[in-house]
Amino acid sequence: MKVDMKELVQRFLLVFCFLGMGADLVQAQEEKEERRFENVETTKVKAMSQSLAKRLEPARFCLAPEPEQKDGPVPEPNPQCALQVLQDIRTDNLPGHEKAELWNLFGYTYYLLEDQARTKEYYTRVVNEPEANAPLVIRTLKTVAQLHMMDEQWDLALRYFTEWMSLQQIIGASDYALMANINYNMGDLDSSLENIEIAIEMRESSGDIAQENWYGIQKAISYEQRNFRKCVDVLNKLIVHYPNVRYWRELGGMYAELEEEVEQMAAYHLAYIQDGFTSEGQYVGMAYMFISAQAPYKAADIMIAAMEEEEVEDSEKNLQLIGSALYQSAELQKALPWMERAAEKSSDGESFARLAGIYVDLERYEDARRTATEAAERGADRMDLVYLTKGNAEFNLKRYDDAIRTFRQVDRNAEAYDSAVEWIRYVEAEKKRDQQLRDSGIDLDAILAAR
Repeated sequence: MKVDMKELVQRFLLVFCFLGMGADLVQAQEEKEERRFENVETTKVKAMSQSLAKRLEPARFCLAPEPEQKDGPVPEPNPQCALQVLQDIRTDNLPGHEKAELWNLFGYTYYLLEDQARTKEYYTRVVNEPEANAPLVIRTLKTVAQLHMMDEQWDLALRYFTEWMSLQQIIGASDYALMANINYNMGDLDSSLENIEIAIEMRESSGDIAQENWYGIQKAISYEQRNFRKCVDVLNKLIVHYPNVRYWRELGGMYAELEEEVEQMAAYHLAYIQDGFTSEGQYVGMAYMFISAQAPYKAADIMIAAMEEEEVEDSEKNLQLIGSALYQSAELQKALPWMERAAEKSSDGESFARLAGIYVDLERYEDARRTATEAAERGADRMDLVYLTKGNAEFNLKRYDDAIRTFRQVDRNAEAYDSAVEWIRYVEAEKKRDQQLRDSGIDLDAILAAR
């Protein structure tokens, strides 16, 4: 039978409870069995009759067989054998404390048979038996609580575990953590946080490290309560004690919530250099952070490497991002092929508009005019800038009338309207100056061609 890791851990803990060996494995050396029951020292323990003990002996042997030879292999338990023995024992005339001992063996037997429903039934009988010996009841209360946890019956788990804790003089850190888990699943975040922080403090104050999932619960609750600063503190502990690249990513997310951009970028970059990105969005986000930090070339470098590794698609948006980042880095020749590829994939005029700007800066004015015209026909976010770019190209091509018509297409309410007006004045002045030079007999065309 295939059992997942969570189930294996739960069963491993339960075995120790069933055998009366103590369930707090982490603090086994700190909390000896005899100390756990100091509160019942004055309670008289009722002994089992010799006749019942003799009848139970075969069942105990089936459940815990001894090796045939000294230092030989220990045989596997035979719960079916034990069940046959136990079912032959009548309980009509048994006193309550002996019934409880019998139910206890039934519970462990059904546990080994992987019958969780009957396991829980018989252990519940133990804790509900009024005449049961106190140590057995106390030990079993915790087991019953854990069984209800496995069935996600959190209200019953809380009831039995609260009763168990009330009977203890010494409560271990892992017990507070278990209670925190129950509280969390019941939606009682305040109680859960209080208990998990007690557990963590107990471990840390003794010079030890709390379990990773304890910090995880503390972090999850702090996040739900929007205490992002607390999340940062917890993540810093996790990074130190339980190194995992995902904690760097989460730390970056917390700094983003706190709007601490420098720390955010540092955390994400540390995740990046550890190959900790798992989605395209993380690479793109990292690139935009570098652009915001005035490091566009690094942004382009990250995106190019990710595209080569097929971590991000060669989509128009990503190609445009690379081209724009290189353009902002003044790497015009490097930016050009990326923006040309983006334009090839474009469904609108945005990439054409940006490509036209690169052509203008490279003084490829015919290409700039052609590309800007394409952008105008397809439509772009900032049509005013498209017209400025196209008009600029036409001006440099000495197509003054075309340039003036283009600049006049800028909407009066557009952000670049004042710039368009200035361009019109400038173009008209240059047109007039050129005409004056021609009228004076200067062959302006020949001069321009000779350049």
